[in-house]
Amino acid sequence: MAPLLFHGKFMARDEAMSEPATFRTAFKDASRCFVDTVARIPAGRWQAAGLGEWTVRETVGHTCRAYTTLLDGLGAGATAATITSPSHYYRVAQTGPDADQAGADRGRQAAAHMDDEPLGYVRELAARAETLVDATPDTAIATVRFGTMRFADFLVTRASGLLAHALDIARAAGVDLDPPASATRATFDILRELAIDDGVFPSIVFALTGRGSLHPRFNLLGQRA
Repeated sequence: MAPLLFHGKFMARDEAMSEPATFRTAFKDASRCFVDTVARIPAGRWQAAGLGEWTVRETVGHTCRAYTTLLDGLGAGATAATITSPSHYYRVAQTGPDADQAGADRGRQAAAHMDDEPLGYVRELAARAETLVDATPDTAIATVRFGTMRFADFLVTRASGLLAHALDIARAAGVDLDPPASATRATFDILRELAIDDGVFPSIVFALTGRGSLHPRFNLLGQRA
């Protein structure tokens, strides 16, 4: 599977995020932020509206795929990466018919695995994933649904997913969240690449510097939740 190109380019991430200590820290900090957020969901909020068509519980279940895809994808024996960066991963994830509905269905299926003790399920998955991350060499190649990726690149996508959905869950459940700086930087790195590739980075610069505003439904990830 050849790498997909959009407008003929993919911008490389900052060299700092390629450092093993950096991408591993981003993942672990995002993971602990997510687990802490789940631990503070009020008992009466689990069935409340979450992200998009999901409940809070289903949003938590979907977020746990950051762990299960990592656990399933490492050690599969791949030797070369076909997906070239974290932003490339998100681009490929948006392709294919019914991608949004398939993603929504996977979220509900993931929630069904949590049974009656979702927090215990989340903690156990997080512990397994962190242990695997510690044991995985920097040179590893992960196998994902869309191809293969460098371990560092895939781990950054897992960190950004954990952080973004921790924010979704905190907002839906009415709890405070203080995002860790390492995972926030990793997430912004991906969004920056997507914005540059889409040609919308100037609009974002104007919005962030008070010289313009973004459309209320502006979304760098297309229609995906």
